[in-house]
Amino acid sequence: MKRSLRIGAISLIPLAFIGLVIFQLVQNRDPEIQFRPTPVLTGFPEVMDLQESLQYSGNLKPERTTNIIPKISGRILDIPVNEGAVVQRGQLLVQQEDDVVRLQAAQARSAWLAAQAQYEKAQQGARPEEIASARASVQQARSNLQNARTNLERTANLFEAGAISRSAYEDAQTRFSSAQTEVENAQRSLQLLEEGVRSEDLASALANAEAAERQYELAELQRSYSQIHSPVTGRIVSIHVEEGNLVGPQSPVMTIISDDVIFATLNLPERLYGRVALSDSAISVAVKPIAYPQEPPFQGTISRIGTILNPATRTFEVEIAVDNQSELLRPGMYVNARLTLDTIPDALVVPDSAVLQRETRYLVFSVEEQDDGSWNARMHPVVPGISSNGYTQILEGITPEDRIIIEGNSFLEDGQEVSLIQEGNS
Repeated sequence: MKRSLRIGAISLIPLAFIGLVIFQLVQNRDPEIQFRPTPVLTGFPEVMDLQESLQYSGNLKPERTTNIIPKISGRILDIPVNEGAVVQRGQLLVQQEDDVVRLQAAQARSAWLAAQAQYEKAQQGARPEEIASARASVQQARSNLQNARTNLERTANLFEAGAISRSAYEDAQTRFSSAQTEVENAQRSLQLLEEGVRSEDLASALANAEAAERQYELAELQRSYSQIHSPVTGRIVSIHVEEGNLVGPQSPVMTIISDDVIFATLNLPERLYGRVALSDSAISVAVKPIAYPQEPPFQGTISRIGTILNPATRTFEVEIAVDNQSELLRPGMYVNARLTLDTIPDALVVPDSAVLQRETRYLVFSVEEQDDGSWNARMHPVVPGISSNGYTQILEGITPEDRIIIEGNSFLEDGQEVSLIQEGNS
């Protein structure tokens, strides 16, 4: 136990020595150094139009992205455009093989022309020579019937006399029946020609012609699909295939964007939703791409405010429309956007560094010259307004004539002596 106490006492000796040295240094310090005033930078409040603005970052995206997808399967013969090219609506982008669809279209056209001819024939009715031929057929059929009747009567007499067989008699009966049928058919054909085509037959012929025409139009449409034209005006950002590739409706062959107007997508905090949603048209926006640090900001307008907030980040999406006629902006660029929510005219402002927050109070320090030429700090409780672009609006607590402390005020107390470095401008 004594050994432990001895060791502890020995270990305290260096600490005591160090403390004695520090005490002597403090006692011997130069009084001028010990009480040197705190150096501060001062200036005066300003009256200006203060813009309430906020800055957020985001990315650019095109107005529209269009994937070009073939409507039919086929091998690519030609791609007459290049990546990066600006194409017009209706411009040819890809030529596919069209041998099969071209033959199908020709076949459908022939069928349509044949059906159309049948309808026109039915519509015109029978020609005079066709009616004359039908009448001659009736006369011939009647003559054949008379001959068959005479033959049947003669055969019947012979059969009754037992001069011929029953089969010969039945054969004569059959020829007579056939002659009767021939007369009936010839008379019916003549009647149809003389009466003309029935309305239902004409309607059927018309329907057949129209159906054939639709088939031809469908075949022509299929043939036209072998040429892929641009559905929009825009810029080709990627071509996914090459000449000779076999393509189909399963995947795109190229991608086109429309970027005459481009959009900056920002995520704003939930607390701003009401202000932005209620005054979106009055909010001016300046968009600054980091790719062009020397260029002036691009002006934009709020085009869309998201209606759903992200529950994880408590933010909502805002889209800023920016004119891109200069073609400098590209999708994917990173940008900083400054949103000016309001402009306060004739606001009394000080630099942000002049305003301190201590517990629940906001303070600004000014300086007062004493009779001996020294300067003391004076504390002013203030009511701040908005802060923007490095300035804070002061609603109450100071006047434009107060010489305020801009820098060096972090640990000041009311009445503390200070020294002026130089006079700055707030």
